[in-house]
Amino acid sequence: MVKPLLGATAVLLVVTIGVYVYRARSDTDRLDAPELLARRALTAPTVQEREKAALDLARSGPQALPHLRRVLAESDTPVVRAAVIEGLGGQRDWPSMPQLLDALEDDDLQVRGRAGVAVSRILGLEFFFQADDPFEQRQPVVGEMRACYEAMQKSPPPQYKN
Repeated sequence: MVKPLLGATAVLLVVTIGVYVYRARSDTDRLDAPELLARRALTAPTVQEREKAALDLARSGPQALPHLRRVLAESDTPVVRAAVIEGLGGQRDWPSMPQLLDALEDDDLQVRGRAGVAVSRILGLEFFFQADDPFEQRQPVVGEMRACYEAMQKSPPPQYKN
C-alpha cells in the first residue's frame, strides 16, 4: 500500500515540476520580436499598451539591448522610459551609460529613480542617489556618478571589455 502511494506521489511531483518549467520557459518564448515590441513601446495608442510593450522588451534578453536604447532615446512616455531603464540596468548594459546618466536629470521622478538604480548597478557602486531630492542636492551626486563613469571608461571593468 505504501509503495504505490510513494510511486504516485513521485509521478505527481515530476509532472508538477514539468508544468512549472514549461510555463517559465514558454513565458519568454511567447514574447514578440524585440523590433515589434520596440515599435509598440513607441507608437501603441495607449500608455498602458506602450508600457506593456516596454516591459516585455525589457524581459527579452540581450538581443533586445539596441531596441531598449532606441526606445529610451525616442520615447516621450515616462513609464516607458522607466521600464526600459530597468531592463538596461538589469542586464548591466555598459553602452547605455551615457543615456542612463542623462536620465538622472529627467523631469520624471520614476525615470530618475530607475536611472539611479541602473547606474549604481552597472558601475557596481552605491551613490545614495535620491531621485526625489531637489535639483541642487542631486547635482553633486550626479557629478560623482559621471566622474566615476568617465574614470571607468578609460579602463572598464573586465566584464565590460569587448
